[in-house]
This record gives sequence, structure tokens and C-alpha cells, in this order.
Amino acid sequence: MTPPARARVVTAALTVALLACGPATRHGSATGTDGATVSYAVAGTGPAVVLLGDSNATASTWSDEFPKFAASFQVARIDGTVTPATIVAVLDSLRTPAATLIALGRGAAAALVIARTHTGRVDALVLVSPHLDGSDPTFSPYAGPTLLVTGTVGDPQGARGIDSLRAHLGTVSTVTIPGAGHAVPTDRAKPFIGAVRDFLYRIHPEALPQQR
Repeated sequence: MTPPARARVVTAALTVALLACGPATRHGSATGTDGATVSYAVAGTGPAVVLLGDSNATASTWSDEFPKFAASFQVARIDGTVTPATIVAVLDSLRTPAATLIALGRGAAAALVIARTHTGRVDALVLVSPHLDGSDPTFSPYAGPTLLVTGTVGDPQGARGIDSLRAHLGTVSTVTIPGAGHAVPTDRAKPFIGAVRDFLYRIHPEALPQQR
């Protein structure tokens, strides 16, 4: 094999390997007006999506979802405990005017505060097994698209959160993932990704693969 031919083969192999790895991931940090600092990872291009974990969340919470969603969206994963102020700080750091917030557990309360206080910065909400503190001002009306996701195994607080949100937020969509507990994204990643991705494509049809 001639050197030019060998170079073309190596280039093609590297290209395939890079595509298989998914979109490149960048890392950063942001400090909210409350003084809290969070780290984040971001990948992909397109409409913005922010993944908010439960208390003391780690990158593994969204290990399946992050690369899948990044194929069609700009996805930011905030690591650690989030606050409303740190969510805004990450959006500002990424120069993102608005995003869909996908929040698990106690992250849902912070997402709801942003939807209430910074309505223009929220395209839609996906609230997963929401654990809500009744003292939080989370039930102010939010008219944007909302998807509630719950499992079927051992999460009574999440079930109460779903019931409360359905009563206070008006028209919402609800998806139940059989066999999942509180941590739906890790317990049943494949059906969770499918349900959320369908919802995201309804909000942002321009992100559909055939439209890009």
C-alpha cells in the first residue's frame, strides 16, 4: 500500500472512531448569585437541553442520556446539587437564551422555580420522580410544555409529587416507565430516552435527524 493510500485508510479509521464516540464534550464551571459553584459538561448542537440531577448527583446519573440527546441537541449536564441560581449561571455561561430543563428528584424543585421566576429561559420541563418540598414556591402557574415521568417501583414521594404537579400545573403529559424506581434514567434508560426524545422532538421538530 502506498503512503498516500495508507494515510487515507488511517484518516477514515479515525473518523469512524470519532463518530462512534459521539459529540465532543466540553467542561466548565459556573457560579450562581447565591455563591454556589457547579461544574458542567456540554456536548452537541441544536436546541438547548439541561440535565439536572437529584441531590449529590454524579455524571453517572445521565451516562446513557447525555450522549443520546447530544446527537440532536446541545446538552448540558450539571454535576452536583443544583440551585435555581446555578442553573441560570450555567445558561449564562453557555450563552443559552432558553433551554428545556430535565430534572430528577429534588432537582425538579429548582427547575420549577426557574420556570416561575425566569419564564423566558424555559422552553419546556421534563420532571422525573419529582421530590418537592411543600414550603417551596413551586406551584405557581407554568403554561409551557411539561412532561412528568415516573416509575412503578417504590417511590411514594415521587408519586405524590406527580399528583401535586398534575393538580397545579394544568395540562401536562405523563409517562409511566414500568419496572423503574426513583432513578428512572438509570433504572430503565432505553424507554426513558425514547419517551423524552419524542417529547423533545415535538417541542423542537427542527432537531429531528431528517431536518438537520
